[in-house]
Amino acid sequence: MMKMKIKILFVVLAIFLFLAPEILAASSSFFSNAQNWYNSNCVRRPERARGQQAVLCYAFDKLNELHQTNDTQDQKITELEQRIEDLEVLHPTPTLTPISAKRVFITSTIYNGNLGGLAGADVKCQERVTAAGLGGSWKAWLSDDSISAGSRLTHNSGSYELINGSKIADSWEDLTDFSLDAPINISELNTTVNNPWVWTNTFGDGTIRQINNSSCINWSSTSSGGSTGDSSRTDGGWSDFGAIVCSSSRPLYCFEQ
Repeated sequence: MMKMKIKILFVVLAIFLFLAPEILAASSSFFSNAQNWYNSNCVRRPERARGQQAVLCYAFDKLNELHQTNDTQDQKITELEQRIEDLEVLHPTPTLTPISAKRVFITSTIYNGNLGGLAGADVKCQERVTAAGLGGSWKAWLSDDSISAGSRLTHNSGSYELINGSKIADSWEDLTDFSLDAPINISELNTTVNNPWVWTNTFGDGTIRQINNSSCINWSSTSSGGSTGDSSRTDGGWSDFGAIVCSSSRPLYCFEQ
């Protein structure tokens, strides 16, 4: 009988070690701290025991019952194992679903400042997506005089990547901190674009640049000025670098939504 009790004790301790390692770290005395944990979580607040805590409480209770009843040790072990299996079914270890990365590219085609407004720029990005067979919904990284790129685009909590798989940022917050991990110089065709100036009218944090003649009159004219970013840069200049005349032809940055 003593050997069987020791066997059950080892089962309980193994479960305790596996499910509650933080208890070990909290004290140099395992048995004393284990008893304190049991008193706090199983005796004083039994209605709060859930999941892994419920397994531990049940294990300790069964161990105590072993010394107080005439049930055989084999019965206790069987009941304990079955209870643990039942709780694992009811409270399985959660599986975290990874957040998908959003793709980014610079267009292989170029456009003058009369883009047809923000909506027209979005259409141009979507046309390039269709031509390259990328799929998904896309928008241009572009602001006019009243609507910012940051308010138009989805804020992904996952990463942003180029078409070739290179990561440019870990999240929207990382994307808009005026620093990229890599320049946005890969097109929808997975080719390197060497035409660095890109229509944006947007600071690196996604807000409107708000300087006179910086949006080609809301991207509807070729007779004014428009601000650009530099696709060869990874500092804030990737989005806010300078201004040129709207009759010039420049690419767009396109972001998957």
